[in-house]
Amino acid sequence: MDFNEKLDFLMKLTNTSNSMLARHIAMDPSFVSRLRSGTRKPSKNEDYIEPISRFLSKRCTEDYQRDGLFDALGINQRHIPTDPTSISGLMISWLQNRESTTDDSILSLIKNIDEFSFKKPQTQNTEAAGLPLERMDSGTYVGIEWKRQCVLAFLSAVIQSPSPQTLLLYSNEDLEWLAGDPAFTAKWAALFFEVLKRGNNVKIVHTVSRSLDEMLTAIKEWLPFYMTGRIEPMYYPKTMDGVFRRTMFIAPETCALISNSVGSVSSSSVNNYFTDQTAIKAYELEFADFLRQCRPLMKIFNPISSAEHLESMVEFENEDGDIMIRSRILSSFTFPQFLLERILKELNHPDKTSMLTFHRIRLNRLIQSLATNRITEIVVLPAIEDIKEKRIPIGFSTMFSEKEIPYDQYTMKAHLENVVSLLKHHENYNVALLDSSDDDLSIYIKENVGLFVLKYSIPSITFAINEQGMTSAFWNYLKLKMKQVTPDKSGKENTIKAINDYIKRMGVQ
Repeated sequence: MDFNEKLDFLMKLTNTSNSMLARHIAMDPSFVSRLRSGTRKPSKNEDYIEPISRFLSKRCTEDYQRDGLFDALGINQRHIPTDPTSISGLMISWLQNRESTTDDSILSLIKNIDEFSFKKPQTQNTEAAGLPLERMDSGTYVGIEWKRQCVLAFLSAVIQSPSPQTLLLYSNEDLEWLAGDPAFTAKWAALFFEVLKRGNNVKIVHTVSRSLDEMLTAIKEWLPFYMTGRIEPMYYPKTMDGVFRRTMFIAPETCALISNSVGSVSSSSVNNYFTDQTAIKAYELEFADFLRQCRPLMKIFNPISSAEHLESMVEFENEDGDIMIRSRILSSFTFPQFLLERILKELNHPDKTSMLTFHRIRLNRLIQSLATNRITEIVVLPAIEDIKEKRIPIGFSTMFSEKEIPYDQYTMKAHLENVVSLLKHHENYNVALLDSSDDDLSIYIKENVGLFVLKYSIPSITFAINEQGMTSAFWNYLKLKMKQVTPDKSGKENTIKAINDYIKRMGVQ
């Protein structure tokens, strides 16, 4: 978390308003508001963190408040004194440590997406698809080990269900039940993959509203399942008190697992496993009420869902805002229309007309946007030998073909000439040339609107995100990338010269 996120969390946890805090530490309420929103950053010699912490610690008196604080700090409350002085010290240390791990979390997520490949789970050769299935009667079961058995039975029952369904999943209980036993985790993952393989879809609510880093970590951990395209991730945007915690696994046509615990104590949690349709329906309605208070964490598209992908992209591009695109290869945003027409004709693509129409709309929208908004591309020009040997794929080709379509010299030349033309004729269009890139992903972001993370290499996938915290974090990440541009390649004139020199070295007439 950044400083403003930490302060906002502590003030919400202690039910402290801006005016209340300002009054007790002799500060203007508007200044507190700016600190809390992030529009004002603490100076190096700030003298208000200690009085802020002392005041907030006096309001952190309830068990649920201290539990929430200890959870946020990632410490075991059983080993920490809970008097106001000790709590104040913890708050001071936390607020003064302003070094954010968000950039590291983004880099880790990008690395995981870029290097992802499907691996066949290691399972025993029994029952459905070689997976060991569990069976359990309806009833009440107590403790972590029984929770694990209930979860395996839940997934097994879904696998054996005669028709696919949409599962409803949520848990904000301590994850010791999931991560504490590697053998169980391996079984759970294998069964869950089989559930998805059999055509079931999943709506899952992540409990990640309190920390951006938690959100990024949750995405990374669920990445193998997201890549199937069958997961619809949601998140609850408000802070929960963390006292009473719950797990809800619901398969509307088959069974449900409902469990409850207090705080982080899950060893004595009560787990209720249902197969009665009346009970399942009641919990399904309860989950629907909860879902209406949640927001989409992201939308996920693969080549099968290309129509939905295009629809979402059109909606995104109709919004106003400055744009940054970071890609190891040239973006589809500037790909000439006649080149796409030629490729689709060669492929005899069934959606040729609609894709050409969509691309024409995008190009027109690009020109319109440049009248009022800045568009910056951050790219790497590939080795010319790789172009000649046709090793560089056209970025978005896997979204309309089962295989990558490579650039040839003439296609690359035409694309680069279009980029140069845009640079010359539009003041708001800029290109930054990096010497290298650590991944093959494209990040396409519009400030204060949202972003797309596109993995073009097979298995190709696209993540569409409009959660504001993540949008801001990725925007700042790309601004840092801009600083890696060497001085001799910065500025329009240098960029145009570098691209024209590159075209000449390709030797294409």
